Amino acid sequence: RQLSSQERELLAAGEISDEAWHTLVGAPADCGDAGYSRVERTGARPTLEINGIYGGYSGDGLKTVIPARAGAKVSCRLVARQRPQRVYDLVCDYIRAIAPPTVTLEFNLLGSGDPVEIDVSSPVVQALQRAFGLHWPGPVGLRRTGGSVPIIAMFSEVLGLPSVPLGFATSASGIHGPNENYRVDMLFKGIDTTVLFLQEIARGNVASG
Repeated sequence: RQLSSQERELLAAGEISDEAWHTLVGAPADCGDAGYSRVERTGARPTLEINGIYGGYSGDGLKTVIPARAGAKVSCRLVARQRPQRVYDLVCDYIRAIAPPTVTLEFNLLGSGDPVEIDVSSPVVQALQRAFGLHWPGPVGLRRTGGSVPIIAMFSEVLGLPSVPLGFATSASGIHGPNENYRVDMLFKGIDTTVLFLQEIARGNVASG
C-alpha cells in the first residue's frame, strides 16, 4: 500500500541532510525507487539486499581458472502484509527466468520472519513516548525502520499483544554496518527509560493493548 501523509510526515521528521548522510555512509551517492525520499526507501519500503557473493579463486595473486560454482547470500526486508514464502518464491522464479540455460540453480531458504507494522496511536506507544519524555530532553520522535527480529511478529500473533521495539542507538551507530558501534551512556539511559515505561504500565496509564 501507499504511505499515508501522516506516515510520510513521521518519516520526514527523522531525515538527515545529504551532507550528513554521505559523511555517515561514505558512499558517493544513494539510490532506490523513484518518487520516494531516502528515509522512505530505507524505513518503509521492501528491499532486496545482496549480503555476500562468492565463487572462483579469491586468494592472493593471479590464477586463470574458470569457477565451477558461484553463489550469493540474499535477504529481503518485508513490509506489512507481505509473506516470506510468497516473496521467496517470487525471487526464485525471477532468477530462474533470467538465468542462462548454461547454468543450474539451487536455492535454500535459511530463515524467515513475518513483518510487523506498529500502530503509533496505540496506548502502548503513547505510554512509551511519555516514558521517553520523562528522561530525555526535547520532543520524542517516532522513527520507522526495518529490522530482522522475527520474534516480534510471534509475540503479536501468539500473545495477541502489541510489541514495540525501543531504540537507544544514535544516527551514528551504524547498525549492522562495518562501523557499527554503541555508546555506553545510551545503555544506562535505555535501562532508566524502560523502568519509567514499566511504571507507566503499573500506574494503569495504558488503557488497552
